[in-house]
Amino acid sequence: MTGQQIAGSAGKQDAPSPARFTTRHAPVSEQFEAWREFRSSSVDISLIERAEPGFLLDHVSWDLGGVLLEQTHLPSTALRRWRHIPKSFMDHWCLVLARNTKMTSRWASGPARDLSFRSLILPFEGQGADEDVLTLFLPRDLFRKEAKILDNAHEAILNTGPGAILADYLTSLARELPTVSQQHLPGLRTATCAIVAACLAPTLDRAADAEKPITAALRERARRIVAQNMAEADFGPDALARLMFVSRSKLYRVFESSGGVARFIQQERLKEAHDLLAHARPGTPIGTIATNVGFSDHSAFSRAFKLEYGYSPSEAREMALAENLLNASPVQPPSSNRDPAS
Repeated sequence: MTGQQIAGSAGKQDAPSPARFTTRHAPVSEQFEAWREFRSSSVDISLIERAEPGFLLDHVSWDLGGVLLEQTHLPSTALRRWRHIPKSFMDHWCLVLARNTKMTSRWASGPARDLSFRSLILPFEGQGADEDVLTLFLPRDLFRKEAKILDNAHEAILNTGPGAILADYLTSLARELPTVSQQHLPGLRTATCAIVAACLAPTLDRAADAEKPITAALRERARRIVAQNMAEADFGPDALARLMFVSRSKLYRVFESSGGVARFIQQERLKEAHDLLAHARPGTPIGTIATNVGFSDHSAFSRAFKLEYGYSPSEAREMALAENLLNASPVQPPSSNRDPAS
């Protein structure tokens, strides 16, 4: 085996450990073949073209109790083709969210984010040079009532409407899984199955079951849109509702339990400001950081920041600087000038 499969590292006692695979420890000439072998039981992968040698890849897999979520970071410098292996042992469907985060590949085409639905036991071929791929594997046993509908959705592209909600949910799920405790995995599996069923085979009952994960997905989409428009001082609830393609009343229901839409937008601005204060180049004026996160009134920014965190922006910067200096300080070896007889 030329790649390396890594057992999940132990974190908190009750935290699940993902399975990991990487090609970083394989010789450059064998890195792609290591990934091809790793996937050979269900998918045949081949290289069409690549711009540079090697195939650096990192892969992590979370088991929610039969439902698997995998995240794979791949090189955008390699154009790949894949096809399902006939009679694969995996009688599963899969949702595949392919993302080109930087859109720098010469093979990048189409949307920066593309969600598709497939059955692993049906023929399928595709190609691409995606940089980040989230794959949700869904066993047939968990979707007996929806099986016929899901089989008919094979090769569906789901970039709008319910598909956009699913994509946001997968993004949120991948971000939060490292912090989820083992005891919450069964509930997370149930919620994930509910949102898939509600989006792909909708009924009133399924929509009710999926209300919480759909709300989480909408919050993820809102977070992304706010980040994209953060520097605009006049960006508010109306603009967010318009860009999310939801009504104001729907948006307010999503954030009602956490203080409202305006409160959410301000918290996102302040979180970004806090991060910028910790990592900005020394000497960057605090007023510049305030402007970058959408505060035109710098005094109002300072008041809002202190109310949120309990300390001022300048204090946040000083604490970050002290922490950076502490982390950068080399450990001093014990003095060798002591008297051996002492």
